Parts: sequence; C-alpha cells; structure tokens
Amino acid sequence: MATAYIAASWIIIPHGRGEGENWTLEVLISVCAGTMGSVFFFLGVTWTRHLLMKMKWRKQIRKTAEERAQRQAARAQKRTQKRAHKRAQRRTEETPEYSSSVSTNSHAESFEELGYHTY
Repeated sequence: MATAYIAASWIIIPHGRGEGENWTLEVLISVCAGTMGSVFFFLGVTWTRHLLMKMKWRKQIRKTAEERAQRQAARAQKRTQKRAHKRAQRRTEETPEYSSSVSTNSHAESFEELGYHTY
C-alpha cells in the first residue's frame, strides 16, 4: 500500500523541476526497499516457525508410531501366550478315552458301561 501511495505521488507531484524537488525517486526506492525487506523478513520468520513446528510434529509422530508398534507387539505376544496356554490346558484336561489318538464309538462305550464287551 505504501508503494502504491508513493507511486501515485510520483505521477501527481511534479518532480525534477528545480533544486530540492527531486526527492520522489529516492523516497519511492526507500519505501519499496523497506516494504520488500520487511515482507521478506516476515516470510522468513513465518517459514522458520513452520519448519520448527513441522520438525516437532514429525518427532511426535515418530514417537507415537514407535509406541503403537510396541503396544501391538505386546498384544500379539499376549494373544500367542493365551493360545498356547489354552492348548496346553486342553491337552492336560483330555482323558485317555476321549483323546484324539483313541477312536471313540458312543455305542461301544455305552455297552462297556453296562458290562458288555464288544469284540
């Protein structure tokens, strides 16, 4: 906005017609340089803040991902242990007459309970 104001002044005010009246060019260049310098300074500060925030965010995401991976590994290990425990418990609870290695026949077993022996 300041640059536009000085540019308008350059057009409206007569310049260069006498000594001391040729100030518009210097003011225009000074205002433009100051405005552009402050804009680039602001953009540099904003960009630096953005980079720092992005680095912090990436570090936090990496930490969260590592924690999530550890929790998932712990859950998987617990599931595996539970399954192994259940299998072992089933094996110890099985009796010889009902084990998977011995063939079962409900009719034959019921006859044996009554005292009959099937051949």
